[in-house]
Parts: sequence; C-alpha cells; structure tokens
Amino acid sequence: MSDWHHCVASLETNTPDASHRVFDIGSQFVLLNIDQRLVAPTSKVRAYNHLLGETGTTFMAAPIVAVRCRGRFPHSLNDLPLLPPADNTAIRRDLDEWLRRQALRPIQLGEFENFALLREFGEAGTEIFPVPSVLERKLQKENGLEVLV
Repeated sequence: MSDWHHCVASLETNTPDASHRVFDIGSQFVLLNIDQRLVAPTSKVRAYNHLLGETGTTFMAAPIVAVRCRGRFPHSLNDLPLLPPADNTAIRRDLDEWLRRQALRPIQLGEFENFALLREFGEAGTEIFPVPSVLERKLQKENGLEVLV
C-alpha cells in the first residue's frame, strides 16, 4: 500500500454514470460507484452491490402548502403540484409505484436529477416534494419545511 500517493481519482459529471469514481492503484483499477442504482446483472464488469443504508420517503413542503394538506394526506396529493426526482432514481421508481397503488395522480412539475435543486424549488414554491426520511428533521429545523400528514 505504499503506492497510495500514486492514486488517481476522477469524477465524470453530467453522464448516466455521474457517481463513478475510478482509482488507478498500480496496475489495478477499482471502480467505486455510490449510487441509488444497482449495477446491472448483465454488466460486463465484475461488480458487487452493497447496501449502505435504508430510509423511507417523506413528503415535505413549505408551511403555506403543508397547511392545505393537513388531515387529507395522501389524498391531498391529487390536488397539488409535485416536484419529482428523475425517473432513473430508486426513490422515483418507488414513488411512482406507491402513487399507482394509492390511485393518486399529482400534477408532476419538472424532473430533478439534483436533490439540492429539487429542495431549493420546493422551499421557494408551492409544490410538494419527496425527501429521504433520514433528512426530515434537518430540513424542518434548517429550512422551515413541514412534513405532510
């Protein structure tokens, strides 16, 4: 391991594989992919998927929107615009499935690859948006967002 000072790391952005990091360690190449998507079983590279953690999904909104949903959630989703994450993310696939099972059809506005941008739009607007439940308290405290219940 004395060759760590020769380690090269690169990150490509704006590609379907934006979270891939390639490390050149001597003659070995190691690909580190931290992503919501699993490596496909049909991939031609030897790869392993490891779960790093799990969290639920919480719907949040600015206070002016959240008050309109009180006591009517999840049916209030039919009446409000939703800011969904991009369709190539695990949270979006789960969200679409949950909406289908609940027979809910929110007005979907845009599609966001970047969670920070999605959150900015949600904080500033009149839309609801899904967030990983693990961030719920942080977003309530730091951004004044409310959980839809």
